[in-house]
Amino acid sequence: MAAAPAAFQVSPPSKFDFSKLEEWPKWIRRFDRFRIASGLELQSDENQVNTLIYTMGDEAEDVITSLNLTEEEASEYHTLKDKLEAHFVVRRNVIFERAKFNQRQQEAGETADGFITSLYALAEHCGYGALHSEMIRDRLVVGIRDKRLSEQLQMDAELTLEKAVIRIRQSELVKKQQDLLKNNFKQENLCNVDIVKAKTKHFKPRKTVPQTTERNVKSQCNRCGKTPFHSKHQCPAREVLCNQCKKKGHYARVCRSGAVGEIRAAGGNREEREIAFLGTVASDRTEDAWLTKVKVNNADCWLKIDTGADVTVLPEKEYNTLAQKPQLQPTDLKLYGVGMSPLTVRGKFTANLSTPSKATVQPVYVVADLTQGLLSRIASVALGLVARIETVSLTSVETVKQQFPTLFSGLGRMAGEYKIELKADAKPFALSTPRRVPLPLLPKVKRELARMEELGVISRVEQPTDWCAGMVPVPKPNREEVRVCMDLTKLNNSVKRERHMLPSVEHTLGQLEGAKVFSKLDANSGFWQIPLSKQSALLTTFITPFGRFCFNRLCFGISSAPEHFQKRMSQLLEGLEGVVCQMDDILVYADTQTQHDKRLIAVLERLTKAGVTLKSEKCEFAKTSIKFLGQIIDAAGVKADPEKVKAVSNMEAPTDVGGVRQFLGMERCYFRNKRMTQPNQWPLLQEH
Repeated sequence: MAAAPAAFQVSPPSKFDFSKLEEWPKWIRRFDRFRIASGLELQSDENQVNTLIYTMGDEAEDVITSLNLTEEEASEYHTLKDKLEAHFVVRRNVIFERAKFNQRQQEAGETADGFITSLYALAEHCGYGALHSEMIRDRLVVGIRDKRLSEQLQMDAELTLEKAVIRIRQSELVKKQQDLLKNNFKQENLCNVDIVKAKTKHFKPRKTVPQTTERNVKSQCNRCGKTPFHSKHQCPAREVLCNQCKKKGHYARVCRSGAVGEIRAAGGNREEREIAFLGTVASDRTEDAWLTKVKVNNADCWLKIDTGADVTVLPEKEYNTLAQKPQLQPTDLKLYGVGMSPLTVRGKFTANLSTPSKATVQPVYVVADLTQGLLSRIASVALGLVARIETVSLTSVETVKQQFPTLFSGLGRMAGEYKIELKADAKPFALSTPRRVPLPLLPKVKRELARMEELGVISRVEQPTDWCAGMVPVPKPNREEVRVCMDLTKLNNSVKRERHMLPSVEHTLGQLEGAKVFSKLDANSGFWQIPLSKQSALLTTFITPFGRFCFNRLCFGISSAPEHFQKRMSQLLEGLEGVVCQMDDILVYADTQTQHDKRLIAVLERLTKAGVTLKSEKCEFAKTSIKFLGQIIDAAGVKADPEKVKAVSNMEAPTDVGGVRQFLGMERCYFRNKRMTQPNQWPLLQEH
């Protein structure tokens, strides 16, 4: 008998580095591949969990202990993985991620494919949305080392990301092929063709020097100043902090930021000149420029806002067109443009710069051969045209999603199971046949049951059960979907209530006095985020035309569900300022935007830690007026929702006792501030 072939052994990934939490998504993807390749995914959850913890390393035990998981959660692989995901995934600073992306250049010796892959990875967390491909295209075009190719790509008005990638790869390939031809296909004599640098030709008398491979000899390193040239990873200055600009990656002796962003004296002698830097001198493309109309001594001038410019400058031609030209004064200030190119300064004058809202007095320098006037950083700030923003205000769903990515993904799961307590004299009730469902609703009901089962909200029941309720489908407003409801009347008669007091609408709205900024959060199927215990799940069994099911999560219709959910949410948000909660609706309020953002972040962090997820379509952020609990809330106070008022206005006059009761109930709900007194209600009640 032939010997069986040796089994292929798959090694698990190396231990997880707990000092680099940002590496978690990459590490867990590699572990999942190991599960599949090794057959671990076919084994029990307990074995998978133990393998995961063992592979992560010693610190994993402490982390899992800090998560306060139930025994069931700690023994299920996917549940434990989700909890670790929520623990390790840190909020990303979008401003920092975009800064890294926008500063990325193709390194010396870096291949085109390496540069392209790096840009895709950096753009992943920049939150560019619909502009994702265009931003990668633009960074790719301006970041490649081949400047001639960059210019050609910029001239293509119909350039797409795909086209740019193809042309850059083709250009690199052609250069390699040309070098192969020149060197008679000898690979060892080739250097990296993607290293493109400007060369200045110096005509000197020819000297007799030993012949060397000129292409492989590079100049000194621009990070440490040493020769020969070496890669960034081999440079001794790669982790050093520059003493001049305070940036990491180079020595002070090669720092190129000496004259950028500052005005400084060149020496103590009065005859020595000061220097200043202009971020932009001229541009052939002005459609993206930040142009603004500024009055210069009551004369309208279009200036470009340039935060890289140390001083405000006017072109000499524009200065000559001024109706009242101020007299120019001589200046010792020497101006430099991009690339430290010196500019010809004709002189300066003191001007009153003004916009419709603000004004400031600033020196203005007149420069020859300048095509566009520039408004300096100092003047732009003084006129209120730009401001330094340390943090991003949470004013939209997109902004919040970028900082809290897990908060809007899937159906949440709160820690701790809910157990339905029954009275001692509870009598089981079970239906044996399902209620009839209208034929047009059957496919919609089947689709909704499949969705709920896929989410883990319900599970099929095959075993006999003491309790079984009927199902009632209710069409949703869009008429394309249905809501699956259960008639749990019999079960509710035997359920022990927690008797947790639900807050009244008047009490909730009364806490909002003085608030001006509001955000509303809506839990995604709030009840479904609380797991039911296994013993309680079978109590919720219900029968449908497609079989019997039971709930794994807290379901609508149980009499104790609202008060238990309200209690859990109140406990979750306890201690936070500026937040009220009415069931699954959360309102964050504050007097100022800064205070609002601080409170909102605290609430979102608390929800994320608790495993709660939100429904983005129903969330609103940083509003001055918002709908909450059927009312319109703003800085002026609380007022009735016009849509509700319209419904009341169109309400038919009551003709029977039921109609009168409906009218009085409506009156109590929407006109609490002008409620009818009890004696005024008597005539209505007596007539009917």
